[in-house]
Amino acid sequence: MNVLFWLSIGLWLLALVCYATILSASEQLHRKGAGMSTFASFETLLRRVGGARARRYLYRTVVGSAVGAMLTGGLYLLSRPD
Repeated sequence: MNVLFWLSIGLWLLALVCYATILSASEQLHRKGAGMSTFASFETLLRRVGGARARRYLYRTVVGSAVGAMLTGGLYLLSRPD
């Protein structure tokens, strides 16, 4: 059942990466609004792929991977032969 453990860890990492992407986009939008320089125009990148849809998929990925990580972690704990 080691697979469940590593699957849970991988899902948590996916959730963290997606959440960091959301926070980075938010920070860049705030910087742009304040007139400060931004490293890359995240807004134009999101606009190219469909801004609202891309954000919605990021939020869904965060929630889905966090729920999946909790479920697989729980299954791992229940299936341990201790």
